Amino acid sequence: MAVLDDLEGWTAAMTNELTARRFRPTGEPRDLDLDLDPWARSWADGGGAAVRVHDAGDFLSDEYLEAWLTIARATPDVLFYAYTKEVPRFREIAEGKAPENFRWCYSLGGRYDHLLGPDERHADVFPDTETLEAAGYVDQTASDLISVLAPSTRIGIPVNNHPHIRRRMAGETFGAIQVRRTTKRGNG
Repeated sequence: MAVLDDLEGWTAAMTNELTARRFRPTGEPRDLDLDLDPWARSWADGGGAAVRVHDAGDFLSDEYLEAWLTIARATPDVLFYAYTKEVPRFREIAEGKAPENFRWCYSLGGRYDHLLGPDERHADVFPDTETLEAAGYVDQTASDLISVLAPSTRIGIPVNNHPHIRRRMAGETFGAIQVRRTTKRGNG
């Protein structure tokens, strides 16, 4: 695996790939009905590309996160975004230091949830859309980009259509389940 065996080479290859024409702004505005900050508005209006870092998994080391920040700095017209449970790592390495085209949303349901303040950008998984909206969260179903571009810091994700997961959730969010588990173990 290149990330583990040659992080520097992997970083160079990713940077090279992300300078390809298909990642250049198209000039066709993105249809995002959101109140965007100036960088995001320019990116959306110019038809910028977006790269979600990880479909599954998380940032496995400080060096790996630094590599993604290096890639983002080298390709400033591409939006990079990620969900992460690695609160301490992001606080130490990314908060206040990441380029404006690298954005993240903390994902509830992990061991560091207790470190997050109520106004920090986070996503929680809800059993359904009605529960999500009743809790005052913004539904990101229309576009995953909502998780990092919406003015709200409270992003909701309705659980996918997996009946066995819904049964296990028993009407709770992932964040609430984690709080209950942590409290039960005496770690919260």
